[in-house]
Amino acid sequence: MRKDIAIQFNTKFLIILLLIELITVPLVAISNPLLTKNFWTTIFFGFVIAAFGLVLLLRIIRNYLISNAESLFGVLVRKITNLWLIVVIAGILEMVMFGIQDTLFSKHVNVYTVGFISALGSVFCSLVVYKLCASLFKLSITLESDEKRFSINFSWVNIIYLSFLFGVYEFIVCPITGWWIPYHGFARFGVAVLSAFIGAICGFLLMLVVVKLIRRKVYFYLSEIN
Repeated sequence: MRKDIAIQFNTKFLIILLLIELITVPLVAISNPLLTKNFWTTIFFGFVIAAFGLVLLLRIIRNYLISNAESLFGVLVRKITNLWLIVVIAGILEMVMFGIQDTLFSKHVNVYTVGFISALGSVFCSLVVYKLCASLFKLSITLESDEKRFSINFSWVNIIYLSFLFGVYEFIVCPITGWWIPYHGFARFGVAVLSAFIGAICGFLLMLVVVKLIRRKVYFYLSEIN
């Protein structure tokens, strides 16, 4: 059995984006002197920052998914396993994003293009890694009800579509979340928090407009595990 679930670009989705940006952007601002040493340091810290941020949010994510499972997935869920994969996937995503951004900025590409390309590439790579793990090693986020178990996965079409939408999101978020760069000390931290808040809202609104214009929803799917 396969069940397609549409991702809802609603207030709850915005809150998730806000939490992620409010954790990761200030961390990037604080650790910037280490981030800019060389390419490999940059991508390593990209993984660490994203993974650390998602570890902080993991309990919130788990509780939210279980308590809202019926409205989100159409099934009552008592347990979610392998949710730690989100931490790994987020780390890979940010690592690839930082690597692409570092390369493009060194070639003096404008910040809007850097934002779009880095998000498009990093989201695509991270979702492909997840899909391959699910296909080859049967390792995926799993929902367990009293009688059945379901694996969460994405079709190739929706991986491409979701990657494009996050490219659109980062197109505006990347320049906004860089506002802290000229500042130092506590001012840098304060501006980073403010830019994370504004960036997440602006990126979400732009993403929402594009979804409305395209008139196509983006889906993930549940497949029953025997």
